[in-house]
Amino acid sequence: MLQPEGVPRLGEVIVPLEKTVGRALDVERVSARLSQARLCCITGPLGVGKSHLAQEAAWALAPHFSGGVFWCDASAATSVEDLTALVEAMAIPLAPVLLVVDGTDGCAQAVRDVLPSWLGQHPLRKALVTSRERTAISGEVVVPLDPLTPADAAALFIQRARSLDDRFAPTEQEHRAIDEIVRWVDGLPLAVSLCAAQTLVLRPAALLQHLRNADARLDASAKGGSLRQTIHSAFALLPEDAKQVLVACSIFAGPFTFDAAAAVARASLASLTALCERSFIRAGDERGARRFRLYRPIQDFASGVGVDTPLRERHLRWYLQRLQQPDDVDETRRNLLACAAYDAERDAKPRALETLVAVTPLVLRLGPVAHALALFERVWPADPSAEALYAAGRLRLLDGQFNVAAALLDAAQAQLGQGDPLAPAILLERANAARVLGKVDDATRLYNQALTHPGVERGVTARTLERLAGHLFGLS
Repeated sequence: MLQPEGVPRLGEVIVPLEKTVGRALDVERVSARLSQARLCCITGPLGVGKSHLAQEAAWALAPHFSGGVFWCDASAATSVEDLTALVEAMAIPLAPVLLVVDGTDGCAQAVRDVLPSWLGQHPLRKALVTSRERTAISGEVVVPLDPLTPADAAALFIQRARSLDDRFAPTEQEHRAIDEIVRWVDGLPLAVSLCAAQTLVLRPAALLQHLRNADARLDASAKGGSLRQTIHSAFALLPEDAKQVLVACSIFAGPFTFDAAAAVARASLASLTALCERSFIRAGDERGARRFRLYRPIQDFASGVGVDTPLRERHLRWYLQRLQQPDDVDETRRNLLACAAYDAERDAKPRALETLVAVTPLVLRLGPVAHALALFERVWPADPSAEALYAAGRLRLLDGQFNVAAALLDAAQAQLGQGDPLAPAILLERANAARVLGKVDDATRLYNQALTHPGVERGVTARTLERLAGHLFGLS
């Protein structure tokens, strides 16, 4: 694991070499929690900066502990004996002291066995622990640490780049590239710092292009190791069932619900809870429901472990079934586009095309139109169906490619029989294309054909066509 610079493996905490970016309020949170309790645990995903925060908070708290503040690097400890030996070697006095136990993920049970008795030796002893999960020791208070905000992450990137070359001065365009880079790595300070180290070789715009590849992001490295090595060490500590669920959840494009995780990734409540507790998956409330997502570097790593064909089949099937659901439309759109992109890359063009046709109504509402059109072009067959022509024509129309849209819609209409239920919708889109091309007479004729078509049912469908036509053409 990468160690924070200037932190000894054993002994008293020294002055931090530099303040952590964007963590002033978090230092105050730790100080406040330790004023209320004797044991505080800083939790969060790997690379979020728990060790750096603990170092800065410990130094800020030093004046309140007459016996001193002590640092114990527990990352190499695997047993009660290991941790006990580390603590005893510091000869901590029986006085008001703060013990910082950093990197306890590999010795969680040892921490639970050792710390209560150590704290019990003096009423004014306190401990600050860093871990991806809470210690579950009675009386513990927890400070969950989130990734940096986009602005703070960008500031950290520039600070790290300038520490390597004080001439680093990004242009306005490069600032935008830096914003995109830190977004790609979810604002995790370790990942941001490792990416910034690459500015010795690549300017930000070129670095952004390089880092669009998942392997490049994971292999970003600096003195002490790479992001891939850090994640692999953490992944190895997970139980086998949790590893399987984490890998399976890497298939999701963006946030997902528990129902999706259960149906697609075969996740149980216990396994998903365990991954959240260990900070591999983050949970949050969006649009009135609890949703989950993987941090981007962890998702990059987990997807590289291997996603099998049955999982991909469940993923596609689940979101095709969700198309008719009024909720979760954005989640459905993202994942179906991801399914289509995967199939397009592996030359499974017929299925990719079917998926694109199915998701087109959501893309028309939510975008991104350009991305969907690019996928259509990659999988377009020699003899497209009327449904494919209709879907592509609607997207071209929304994208402002009116002549191309009109040609696609005309071709779609030519394939249909007189009573086909899709015909009225195609006629209306053809009318819209004619209108924007300035062919008002053709637009009026096509609208009337749509309204009187045998495929138009009485009632709601006809009234919907009338309202839509009035909006499009100014017709009554």
